Amino acid sequence: MCKSIPTVRIQSRPLTYIFQFLKSQNNTINRPPLLRPCRYRWDLSPTGTDGTGESDHSFWTQAYENLKQARSKVARRYNASRRPHQYRVGDTVVFRIHAVSSKARNITAKLLLRWSKPVVVAKIVGPNTVLLANPETGVIVRRAHVSQLKPFVL
Repeated sequence: MCKSIPTVRIQSRPLTYIFQFLKSQNNTINRPPLLRPCRYRWDLSPTGTDGTGESDHSFWTQAYENLKQARSKVARRYNASRRPHQYRVGDTVVFRIHAVSSKARNITAKLLLRWSKPVVVAKIVGPNTVLLANPETGVIVRRAHVSQLKPFVL
């Protein structure tokens, strides 16, 4: 018969808490394997194991397939509303400026510009990252995420 899992109350004194925790762990020796909280002995072997200790290969294959299927389902839901960006090399864009107020320099962030001067997309580094360059000199200004960009329209 299984005993109930002991609850450990958090005390204000750390030593009391540690001693109570260790005392509660001594009572977990005779529990079934899955009810032992800190012994890390999980009896997850499949039902079709032979006596040699080797698990059935089909059990783990099925478990892996189920994990892959669950992962693809979550990815499909997550990416349902995602649309690819439309920026290409040579496009003129502006990027968002993160303005910070400064009392010492007498700067108020809410009165500053929120977008930069026009820059050119020099290179697409990753699926969502681009390098931005100065249109006159061609010098790389910064790396930016596409969520921080918008097309520059006159």
